[in-house]
Amino acid sequence: MSKITRKFVVIILVVFVMILSLNSLYSTKKRYNSIIDNLRDKASILSKQMDAAWYFVEVNQDLINTTEEGDYEFKGLHCAIVGKSIGAIFSKKNDLVQTHYTNLKTRNVVDAPDPFEKEALRAFEADPSLEEYYTVAETEGHPVFRYLSRMTVKESCLECHGSPAGQLDKTGYPKEGWEVGDMGGAVSMTLNMEPDLEVYHAEVRSDLLFAILFTSLVCTIVFLAVQHYVIRPLEKLEAGVSQMTAGKLTVQVEEAALQDEFLEMGRKFNEMSRELQSLYGNLEEQVVERTEELKRANDQLAEERLLLQQANEVLQKDNNMKTDFLSIMSHELRTPLTAILTFTTLLKKAVEGEEDKKRLDEIEMNGMRLLDMINNTLELARVEAGHSPMNAELIDIFDVVSHMEASVLPLAQKKGIDFTIEIGRDVPLFYGDWEKLCRIIENLCSNAVKFTESGGFVLLAIDVDESKEKVEIRVKDNGIGIEAEKLPVIFERFVQSDSSASRRYSGSGLGLSLVKQLVEMHGGRIVVTSEPGKGSEFVVTLPIRTEEEA
Repeated sequence: MSKITRKFVVIILVVFVMILSLNSLYSTKKRYNSIIDNLRDKASILSKQMDAAWYFVEVNQDLINTTEEGDYEFKGLHCAIVGKSIGAIFSKKNDLVQTHYTNLKTRNVVDAPDPFEKEALRAFEADPSLEEYYTVAETEGHPVFRYLSRMTVKESCLECHGSPAGQLDKTGYPKEGWEVGDMGGAVSMTLNMEPDLEVYHAEVRSDLLFAILFTSLVCTIVFLAVQHYVIRPLEKLEAGVSQMTAGKLTVQVEEAALQDEFLEMGRKFNEMSRELQSLYGNLEEQVVERTEELKRANDQLAEERLLLQQANEVLQKDNNMKTDFLSIMSHELRTPLTAILTFTTLLKKAVEGEEDKKRLDEIEMNGMRLLDMINNTLELARVEAGHSPMNAELIDIFDVVSHMEASVLPLAQKKGIDFTIEIGRDVPLFYGDWEKLCRIIENLCSNAVKFTESGGFVLLAIDVDESKEKVEIRVKDNGIGIEAEKLPVIFERFVQSDSSASRRYSGSGLGLSLVKQLVEMHGGRIVVTSEPGKGSEFVVTLPIRTEEEA
């Protein structure tokens, strides 16, 4: 049996079981409800017959209790006695039905209700429109149908059961004080269900057997039809595909054994087989040709790889030369520039004229800018060449800011800019490179001062984040700001936010590029937000490292 046949058999079995189960449930429920309805009808008819006998005696009391002379003589044959006697006689002679009269308050203890009868009587009291009450129960291990029919007080009942309550009636019992329409009790019947259930079980078995036979026949017919029209054609196609997979490209499917869509599939398969034979005929020749092409491509790739390697070596050599040149030139330029700044400081102390001092201040300020550009160039060259490793040490941020303030504050004061420093009390000592951290803060603050006009402000704020795991360094100004389209490139080398022809603000464009690299060396990140004409804010986030992490 093939896989698809097995799957189809399983599907048919599942469908068979589902149909059989649903049919059995429906049929069983329907027949059981029919039994209950029949028993209810029987009990209702019997109760009406009992009620009719009761009523007959009730309306004929005068006839029964009147003598031939026309005198009234109560003979004790009243409706209750007759009804109960008929019920007792009927129950004694019939083992299928047991009947008696009951009420919540009875004159005879024999008529006292059992728990189910109490439940029914209370339901009659609660709902005057309720005429019958029934259920299925067990009595001494046998299934029975319990049924109670409501008895309503009529005008003729008041003679023995009406007002005044407590007065003795003609039978010697105190009256109940009932009124017309009150509940006067109920006829209780217990019907044996065993004969009905035996018929029910026999019919269920018969229906089940018929359902099994019918469903089996239908499933068998469907299976044979699918086997003939679907599975066998698929098996033939599968056999052809298997032979083709094994390398037999000349295989052809017998089209006479196929029908409908499978016939079309068979034709397509045979056509594919012929095309494969045609392709296989010159396949070896094509393989040889493709192999030669691949060999030539590999040889060309190896030659290009060699050229690329040589080019990389030349580029690396040129890059090293560039780095060495920048380092040497920056160092050689810094030495005489430092001497110039020193002599400028000495001259400022020696001259007395204000005009001369202003010129010397201008020389000193431009010299400091030039020294800062050289330092940035030298540091960037060292970082890119890998000659500037992290020198981790325990850092007090107050010391770093104090050192930076000495160089930035004079520039801010000279331009008339309000330079403010705010350091949070919770900022702890942490490990990092003191010199690199100082350059990060100094470059950001110098940039802010440079691009802020007189009368503006620059704020340096340092604090820890909410997690107490990172230090946040914020440099905010109300300077010229940066246009949105230029924000993505400001950390690239030789880029300034002001790249117009006038170049109002001097600089090499290396400061922010160096800051970004130094921040990343600390494992941190830098972000910027800005709006043209309103200022910028740079935020540096550095992890608080322990000695082991550093």
